Amino acid sequence: MGRRELILSPGIPPAREIDMTLRTLALLAVLIAFSGFTALLVVEHGYLGFFEILLSTGVGVQVFIDLVIALTLILGWMRIDARGRALPFVPWALTTLVLGSIGVLGYLLHRELAGARASVRRA
Repeated sequence: MGRRELILSPGIPPAREIDMTLRTLALLAVLIAFSGFTALLVVEHGYLGFFEILLSTGVGVQVFIDLVIALTLILGWMRIDARGRALPFVPWALTTLVLGSIGVLGYLLHRELAGARASVRRA
């Protein structure tokens, strides 16, 4: 009797498809958890209060500067990646500027979902 394979999306090798699914679920879980945690802190301290607390110590200023540098580098990569994949950049850049890593996580999730849709269309 022949071996049967579960094919979820025609044209995508099963191992790659599972990797895509796991990446998508991991991104979604981190995005939801981190967004919830961020919302809780903003409700508790306010959006500007969040920055006041962060910038009240030298360690907080260092973390803030590090975050700005990291997000600037990521935005540069995101712009190139979005252009190469014909994905929108400006909405995710604005989200990143306002919400930090939440915007990056949203872009990465969008990128995964768009890649999965493109793979299905090619099949």
